Amino acid sequence: MTCLETDERTQPSVLLVGLGSPNLLSKLGAHGLRVSCTDLRDLTPGRLDALSPDLIAYFQREGVEIVSTVQRQRLDGVGAGICVISSTASSADRIAILDAGADDHVVMPCTVPELAARFRAVLRRVRWAPIEDLVFPELTISITGRTVHANGRWVDVSRQEFSVLVVLAKNVGCVVRREDLLRTVWALPVSMAARSNVLNVCISSLRGKLEATGAGRMIHTVRGIGYVFRV
Repeated sequence: MTCLETDERTQPSVLLVGLGSPNLLSKLGAHGLRVSCTDLRDLTPGRLDALSPDLIAYFQREGVEIVSTVQRQRLDGVGAGICVISSTASSADRIAILDAGADDHVVMPCTVPELAARFRAVLRRVRWAPIEDLVFPELTISITGRTVHANGRWVDVSRQEFSVLVVLAKNVGCVVRREDLLRTVWALPVSMAARSNVLNVCISSLRGKLEATGAGRMIHTVRGIGYVFRV
């Protein structure tokens, strides 16, 4: 069934990040999408909240680390669809982008009708796919509400603590490397990861807050590698 409604209020909104071609904007608009654009540098949490897009399309430029950008969006509870568009990408790059939380990856060149169809396919999926909370015997993490309850008690966590906890909890039983946490949560490159102490401080604080509720230890250190979440 095709919806023919053209009222802007009912059109899905797409935010193009990194490419603001007026020609592309008008062509996508002709396919029933309400399109705006911004630069990656300007995509602050406040601006994203104000725009409230249904789908975010990132144009990956050479040298831009898009995987950590997508991961941070998902950790921040962004429920919009995410599509990454690039001119070239290896199979390993595409897998990393999708595993980071992207809903689709498009390799250019791609016709505008196909690009619009891919956007619509992602929009159909995300509109009917609620973001699920992470629930364990002694811990509940609400992704959309950004709240943590341990042993039945609310835990006041910082933004970074929440993001670290979500990454570890989503990988329950698996070791998450220090450099991956530093890149995902703080956007620190590998070259700086070894010299940073922010993760140690964050883990120590997070453990203290969780264990103060009477819950058992859930975050364990794997020396020389990283951390693992166990319940």
